[in-house]
Amino acid sequence: MRSLSLFFITILARSIILSSALPQATQPPQYCANDPTRLVGTPPTRRRSLDFASLGSSSHEKTHLDSSSLESSGLTTRVIAVFPRPPSLLWCSQIKPVYVAIRMIQKIPGSTCGALLEEAYMQAASYVNSRGDAWIGPGDFAVEHIYPLYTLRIEAGDSYGRHMKWSALAAAFEALINYMTFRDPGSVDVTIYDDVLEVGLMTLKIYFHTPQ
Repeated sequence: MRSLSLFFITILARSIILSSALPQATQPPQYCANDPTRLVGTPPTRRRSLDFASLGSSSHEKTHLDSSSLESSGLTTRVIAVFPRPPSLLWCSQIKPVYVAIRMIQKIPGSTCGALLEEAYMQAASYVNSRGDAWIGPGDFAVEHIYPLYTLRIEAGDSYGRHMKWSALAAAFEALINYMTFRDPGSVDVTIYDDVLEVGLMTLKIYFHTPQ
């Protein structure tokens, strides 16, 4: 019995040594979709300041959705985003080494997502400018815009106790504004990364009002 136990211990030790000697798989480098030469989590080459003027004039669409645009886009029911699943696109901030992993739930042509995100950015930046760069807790941030046919709501907060700061949240809003300016506005799930650490979650939801 003792010799059998020694045999299995020897086999186990050899397998551990063999597995440790094998090359370990490493994740390939990831780059920003909006800057293919920049690694995610690295500082921007042309850093903007964290203030209201850093966004400049908005180029996103500010027109409201109407009945014709709802019919043409096929959006006639309530659309709700859920919290993040595997990301589809990595988009980097031009303020600091923050990037967002964006998963598009549904494109909303002609919506006012940009206006909602600008207000969210301004609130986060105002907090940093007036009170300092403090931590933000889970579910601590929400902004809502109500229109005749639909309501847009954005929610954000810390994830997994990683202690996201308000400046990282502002940078995430800036990145999402940039994404929706050059891509498509819509309902999205977002995971926020500061450097290479996941620090926050964000959702932008659209609710279509039920006709009376």
